[in-house]
Amino acid sequence: MKVSIILFLSIATVFSSCFHDLYKSIQKVNFSDNEKYEVKSMLGCCGCEALYFNAYRDNILTDQFVVELKCGLYKPTKHIFTYDTKGRVSSYKTFVAVFDSSYQYKLTDIDESAFSKLDSIYATWTGPALRQIKFKEITGFKEDIGAHMAVEIKLPK
Repeated sequence: MKVSIILFLSIATVFSSCFHDLYKSIQKVNFSDNEKYEVKSMLGCCGCEALYFNAYRDNILTDQFVVELKCGLYKPTKHIFTYDTKGRVSSYKTFVAVFDSSYQYKLTDIDESAFSKLDSIYATWTGPALRQIKFKEITGFKEDIGAHMAVEIKLPK
């Protein structure tokens, strides 16, 4: 009886965890009086993992940077958000990270600060399967294929 209950609970836990992603706040940084960013991690129900930061100006989400840590399906991506008159995200533009001068969109001061923070958080995150980029080597962003979708953002229908 105990074995069947444990087995049932184990199976239920596995299946219930595959119906939603898990998000964890790692660090919040006040960049200035009206600007801040939050570094977060995400574990997808598919087993993929991502690290991202949300940048805020006057407590409004302005942009987001997402990089996969596991799976490798998408390129490191920046999303810049647009809002409707009701204060909801209505759309966003998406750009992928570049490491040369081919960027269309320069790094912001918040990007540079957050990339420095990400590199310091993951200073020991090395090896071909673990450390795929050094965030401080990103020079900017451009429109390209392979962009990651925005995390925790739902557009109105």
